[in-house]
Amino acid sequence: NKSSRRVRRALFFQVAPAYDDLETVNELVTAIRRVALLQEQQKKKKYLIVINPKSGTKKALQSWNSIVKPMLEDEAGITTDVFVTTHASHITEYVSSSESDLESYSAIVCMGGDGLLFELLQGLQQRNDFDVLLKEKLKLGIIGCGTSNGLAKSITFDAKEYHSLLESTFLVARGQTIRLDLSRYETRNEVKTSFLTFAWAMIADIDIDSEICRCLGYFRIDLWGVVKISRMKRYSGKLYYLPPSTTTDSSSTIALPNIKEPISLDSANNWKVIEDDSFLLLWASHVTHASESCYNSPPSSPLNNNGVFQIMLIRGKNVGRLAMVQILLGLDSGSHVSHKDIQFIDCVAYRLEPANADDSYNCLDGEVIEKGTVQARILPAALRAFGGGSGNNK
Repeated sequence: NKSSRRVRRALFFQVAPAYDDLETVNELVTAIRRVALLQEQQKKKKYLIVINPKSGTKKALQSWNSIVKPMLEDEAGITTDVFVTTHASHITEYVSSSESDLESYSAIVCMGGDGLLFELLQGLQQRNDFDVLLKEKLKLGIIGCGTSNGLAKSITFDAKEYHSLLESTFLVARGQTIRLDLSRYETRNEVKTSFLTFAWAMIADIDIDSEICRCLGYFRIDLWGVVKISRMKRYSGKLYYLPPSTTTDSSSTIALPNIKEPISLDSANNWKVIEDDSFLLLWASHVTHASESCYNSPPSSPLNNNGVFQIMLIRGKNVGRLAMVQILLGLDSGSHVSHKDIQFIDCVAYRLEPANADDSYNCLDGEVIEKGTVQARILPAALRAFGGGSGNNK
């Protein structure tokens, strides 16, 4: 996906001082925006811009003022309201409260890392109109200003665009959307909505334990990867999964079993199970990239509502340190998919039962959730996101 970078150029047309027919000027501006496929913006609805000033390099506010605001407001003609977060879960509290008038917006655009979008979705999930908001009323934009920016990268990759803040802003300004899958996760005491990945075992431990080196940026992942491979800890557990071919109906209608009860493996249920005491990695995804430099799930391309999880598994006592080094080095380019020790599983629902809940983290979209048994199902085409290219534009 070696796309050329876009360059922002502003052209200015000076109106003669004596010319006062602004109606004609407005018609010209409208025509230009129509040719640029910006018809949606002519409705004059507002976008809510959510900014986390602490994300990544802490330049989100600067990027808003210098790049994003001029493109959205001045050039695309979009009216915006800005919400700047001041503490963790601030946007969760806001969108779940009665004081948030989300009906007045046609889109929410997040400027931050994947954690900001995760917090937004958890807040929306608490609303009674969650499904209607995301499927019919609100579009979602993500302009990556964090450390990983997995969804922003997945969307620009899908659109065959170079990945940068400028290209992400361009996709929002253009206004075209694609349908994306979400997923619903359950632990014994929590329910979460996910848009990116779930990790357990080595990848989860690398992601979470490396937080102590957060000042190193994404390099902390590489550093901690070396530490974890040197130790080669193996994990014990059971993975139950429901293949997509076992249902003729939409996977959104799948009812997960009670998480406190065992899953029946009779032929009527069609659930499969993998039990092993030598898991090294479990990584479930419905997007292509877990971060800007991690092409972890090539089978998830394109993003146009695949309706399945892609679960990457590495297990077995014969998998050594050299194999793990080769696999992790291949994540940048996606070449790891051909490695003999990797297994990809397609499914519409799954349950993970670790033998020891304290062995590893349950890492959902880069955030730690409750340890122990976790299960999930796909919510197909649950979200309209700004994007487009090879995706299913709608």
